[in-house]
Amino acid sequence: MAFLPSLSALRAFEAAARHENFRKTAEELHLTQGAVAQQIRGLEADLKVDLFKRLPRGVALTAAGETYAGKIRAGLQVLQEATDDLKPGENVPELILSTTPSFASCWLLPRLAGFPEKGRIDLQVRASENVADLLTGEADLAIRQVPPPYARGLKSRLLCAGKNVIVGRPDLMSGMRQPADLMLAGLLHDGHAGWSGYFRENAAELSGDIEKGMRFNQAAMCIRLACSGDGVALVPEVLVEQEIKEGALAVFSGPAPENGSDFYLVWSEKHGRRRDVSRVCDWLLHEAES
Repeated sequence: MAFLPSLSALRAFEAAARHENFRKTAEELHLTQGAVAQQIRGLEADLKVDLFKRLPRGVALTAAGETYAGKIRAGLQVLQEATDDLKPGENVPELILSTTPSFASCWLLPRLAGFPEKGRIDLQVRASENVADLLTGEADLAIRQVPPPYARGLKSRLLCAGKNVIVGRPDLMSGMRQPADLMLAGLLHDGHAGWSGYFRENAAELSGDIEKGMRFNQAAMCIRLACSGDGVALVPEVLVEQEIKEGALAVFSGPAPENGSDFYLVWSEKHGRRRDVSRVCDWLLHEAES
């Protein structure tokens, strides 16, 4: 039978290839740094190939090591999937998804009932304005409105465009054409201060009066009050798509606001090949396109 390295050595190599740092590898695998180095040296000796270049401050993959790492990572993923399929319902992976409260309540929550991986992925939604540290494992996946580039080790994909709209209850919006009409209807302010830029661009003479109106720290609160006819809200269109479609809200027919930041899916590179992460990403992207 052809020679195969030990699974523990391959796991150590795959982690070391991701981090290019034996200390971080040791922390991930709950080993000592010396044990990781010994595993790698033994693997190189067995293969008779240098997988890493030893540098004054750390290590870097050789060309052979980089090629080998990609294949080993794919092979370990196949082993994991085969094991998961053999024991359905056992060891259901938990995936923590971090996003803002408004995006969670307005966009994500209505879609969770149709999540196709129920029973196979334990999806935990953490809604907070605080940015979860994906590199330290505070979350496995995040939806962020801060555009890339991100810290080294993070990957991203565009989820939703950041188009902004001004909305209010249809009977309130009827006949509104000018920014001054919005002032009369009542401005609902969230934490993004979008009204100041809008009036500076479209009705500078009114910008001194925009501080009037109710203030909230969440766009979701403004949307709820707009649906009740208590004012008009300037919010990302993705958060009010359903309300507009159902006729609960109407879009202002006057000057449109500038677009805001797009929404991105963000994950750590070391989790990028996890089957649960890729499946949740695929589902979210499908929902954003439909």
